Amino acid sequence: MADARVEIGGQEVPVSSVGTNHSLNFGRFERGEITIHRYWAMVPRRSVVLNLEAKYLRLVRELQNDDHFEPSRLSQIGYPPLEEVLLHHPAHISEIVDHLGRDLLSALFPFGAQSCYVINSIDGFETKQNGLTFRGRCFEFSNIHPNPV
Repeated sequence: MADARVEIGGQEVPVSSVGTNHSLNFGRFERGEITIHRYWAMVPRRSVVLNLEAKYLRLVRELQNDDHFEPSRLSQIGYPPLEEVLLHHPAHISEIVDHLGRDLLSALFPFGAQSCYVINSIDGFETKQNGLTFRGRCFEFSNIHPNPV
């Protein structure tokens, strides 16, 4: 992703050196031998929309089906298009990140042959006019697999 930026431990790294753990153990750091780092990632708004629009529309349908049990936060603003939420309703983005944040990071930072770091949590995010920034923890892939494929 040309416009995305990633920092590991305060140092900018190539986007290709970062992948996202999309498995069930996302957010777990139980292996004692891993080295945990803090990451920061900036994702441009257009990348958020391109990568999440279809999943957002499915999420809206699911949330609308559940609204008679428990109204969602997005129902308060009438389920606007994703780009409108990003531009005009920053307080409501947390519901999208709760449901789709890992999908977004996996789409933008897929695990590949050059991945040295594995994003394994979303500990916070901020809405900016030009996109979203994420913060969290990651680990070095070599700590888990000394001979990466």
